[in-house]
Amino acid sequence: MSTLIQGDIVKGFPCYLLDAVNGVAEKLNVPVFLVGGIVRDYFLGLDSHDLDLVIPKGSELFCQELIKKLGAGAFVSLAGKKGEDTARVVLDGATVDVSGYRGQAQSLEQDLLLRDFTVNSMAADFRSLVEQKDVPLIDPAGGLEDIKKGRLKFFAGAVDDDPLRMLRGFRLQATLGFALDDDARKEIALKKSAINLVSWERRMAELHAILETDKGAKEFGEMAACGLLQELFPNLAVCEGVEQPDFHHLDVFEHCLETLACMERLIADPASFFTGYVEDIKSYLGEKNIRVRLKWAALFHDIGKPSTKGEHEHEAGRLTFHQHDFVGSRMIDEMSGQIRFSRDDAKMISELINQHMHPFHLSNLYREDLLTTRAVVRLARKTGANLIGLFLLAMSDSLASHGRLKPETMEQELDGLFQQVYSQYIQSIMPVQKSEKFLDGHDLVTHFALEPGPDFKQILDELELAVIEKKVKNRTEALSWVSQYIKSDKCV
Repeated sequence: MSTLIQGDIVKGFPCYLLDAVNGVAEKLNVPVFLVGGIVRDYFLGLDSHDLDLVIPKGSELFCQELIKKLGAGAFVSLAGKKGEDTARVVLDGATVDVSGYRGQAQSLEQDLLLRDFTVNSMAADFRSLVEQKDVPLIDPAGGLEDIKKGRLKFFAGAVDDDPLRMLRGFRLQATLGFALDDDARKEIALKKSAINLVSWERRMAELHAILETDKGAKEFGEMAACGLLQELFPNLAVCEGVEQPDFHHLDVFEHCLETLACMERLIADPASFFTGYVEDIKSYLGEKNIRVRLKWAALFHDIGKPSTKGEHEHEAGRLTFHQHDFVGSRMIDEMSGQIRFSRDDAKMISELINQHMHPFHLSNLYREDLLTTRAVVRLARKTGANLIGLFLLAMSDSLASHGRLKPETMEQELDGLFQQVYSQYIQSIMPVQKSEKFLDGHDLVTHFALEPGPDFKQILDELELAVIEKKVKNRTEALSWVSQYIKSDKCV
């Protein structure tokens, strides 16, 4: 007995759009089938906002006619370099993708067998669905059975036709809870180098979609097991086998993956690791793109270690990675154009990596109760709005380390340090930074006959610190303070 699909599969789309599609199909005398993701999601109980349609041929003409009938919509050709028979209409609140039969297919069933995964190879007659009729599911590859089993199976030749499908498999695991079958994993391991044939724009779209879920670490770990992650990021691959001091229990590569996993734990439940300002942390994590950027920073935070590995000059056998934070930051700057990080993504990820050791350095001062306002201000100036992000990265880094020399109270110290630094930041530093300045560069020229130059920033930064420390409370005191400062040997 065949499985039936009810007409409510298209209930989320406006009637005028559905009627327009049927009207174009009637005018062009072509059958139209609902296909792919929308059918898959129907059986998963998920809503879909994209209308995926298949016709025998002529997708561009169909889309142009649809736009005419609607009197709205933007046409997008999706033919690509291979000249595929695929086009799109973009409307307010909906996207309509129309494809002709793929390759040499002469029927819908043949077309369905040329798709990526069996779970995406199901279809149903569109016109009957719009008429609210129950229609038989067209499922030549047993996609519904694979949905029920939560199984992702490639069609033969799917990866060869488009290597991006390897990444798409991990994205579907993350977003829909499927699992790649053993044959799919073996094929990915065998053909992983083919991912280099795919544009970085397409690769990053899939990777970002994975990291937007709470299963990014799991999927990246499985990509690593297949060798795909190393193929994507050679700078990460060279971290494999790079041993670390006894503060750590993993090599650099595995530590980076574990730090990503710990970052996801922190994002999911910051209150389990921080004892105060949790609502501020949650608010920060709710800002656009912050979570994904933090995950990238966690994954790449130690990529500078292989090239900076050395041995302590006074302790034989003790490994060092001097300036690995700075080197890793520069590596991100160099990579960002190639792998298509946005400018804002690259800036934040690079800066977090560059600063990620600072909380650990300050922990030494915090432990001895020697943390100064100057040290806090310096950190706040370097991190700016991402002070919370820096401590999330440091906490993730610490949680991912379980070596025998790691202090047992490291996470508690980082939490205590954060509470002290952040409270000082929001109570003393931020108000001063946001308020009108007592003096500016023009005042330095007018009142002190100074020539504009690098020393301006030093003077104004030191003045700001004096205001934060409440040593200067008004403009008159500021003028006096600068007069004394420029006479001192502190002013270069």
